[in-house]
Amino acid sequence: LPISRLEAIDLNFVCNYSINYNKFYFTLSLTDIRCVIEQYKVQIDAMAYIEIIILSAVALFSLYKWSVSNYHILRDRGIPHHKPTALIGNFNMNVLLGKSSFMKFIIDNYSDFKSRKIYGIYSMRDVNIYIPDIDLIKKIAIKDFDTFPNHNSVGGGEEGGNTFLSKSLIVLKDNKWREMRNSLSPSFTGSKMRLMFQLVNECVVQAVNYSANECKISKIFVAGFETVSACLCFTAHELLENSVIQDKLYEEILETHRSLEGKPLNYDVLMKLKYLDMVISESLRKWPPVLLTDRICSMDYALKDDDGSLIAEFKKDDNIFVPIIGIHRDPTYYPNPDKFDPERFSDENKNKIKPMSYLPFGLGPRMCIGNRLALMEVKALIYHLILNFEIHRSEKTCRNLMNSIAGFTLIPKEGFWMKFVPRNSGDSTS
Repeated sequence: LPISRLEAIDLNFVCNYSINYNKFYFTLSLTDIRCVIEQYKVQIDAMAYIEIIILSAVALFSLYKWSVSNYHILRDRGIPHHKPTALIGNFNMNVLLGKSSFMKFIIDNYSDFKSRKIYGIYSMRDVNIYIPDIDLIKKIAIKDFDTFPNHNSVGGGEEGGNTFLSKSLIVLKDNKWREMRNSLSPSFTGSKMRLMFQLVNECVVQAVNYSANECKISKIFVAGFETVSACLCFTAHELLENSVIQDKLYEEILETHRSLEGKPLNYDVLMKLKYLDMVISESLRKWPPVLLTDRICSMDYALKDDDGSLIAEFKKDDNIFVPIIGIHRDPTYYPNPDKFDPERFSDENKNKIKPMSYLPFGLGPRMCIGNRLALMEVKALIYHLILNFEIHRSEKTCRNLMNSIAGFTLIPKEGFWMKFVPRNSGDSTS
């Protein structure tokens, strides 16, 4: 009987069916019929499972082949790199899981290959080429700028889009970038900084005075975590960790405040504060606002050293990166790089800093156009904060910034917590 007929049998009674099969007669009870049906179903289920397993295996194999399809590129070009892993390449899963920081990832890879002039990292399937050699960095970012004029597009910022980010200077490319840069550059001259400083200083004074009256200084630290607030937070944290440096900075600021004889701080006076500049410079070295900068190769290019020896061949649209944080933490350029030491930038020592080894705002024509404004704002904030407050550790203050930072952010897990104690001196009023 067909299975459909067998399944339709009334199971409330028992009967026998006789089937003529090759002249032999067999008698089947309902129990036998049930067994036949179940066996048939089991066979169907087994075949379905086998098909699923086969399809899954094919899909996984295809995904694997797709994920590793680019992993020959660095090897074929002779660019040093670590052996990649399927799907993630050379990327550290702990960074993706928030157990480690992208900052550490860049520093570790830089350390592994700093004796090489070039190295590569597979980020998932993307091929990223890193340039740790400062002479080659200058060649790519300045001398041969026309071959590397553009940044890679950042998330949500494709050129030609309708978002605010798509119109920003960092996203614009080629002639559009040049036109916008030429239009904005006059806004950041020294004379324009002087005009803007009065407003900036008034805002800072009001914020500090409000904080002193209301004991809510932390409100200064909850604004957006952009370049200014990042530098401000890291600098304040380093000052609370290094009381001797904080005291020396206070002495310079207090002397300057007294010399003003009640007049408001102005741009020229602020820019003459040498130790303040040393402190901010060292903060930007140890904690740069951007960990790396990138360029896109606009045409096939042969990278050669000063002797004309071929180092590597780049292809059009290759991603080229400069590991800023790796260079800033390199003991070759900065002995004991984890130490916060403003004396690196003193008049006696700053000429020892090699060109292209200090890049907090990028380099070349693509350097951050607003770096002078950012420095002015940070210096004004630190000036008035140190003039009016001592910065101390609180119960919530992070113990180790590097270990506390995880993922792709520059914010420690605990946030930035510190105690601001008003100074008793009558000179400390703003």
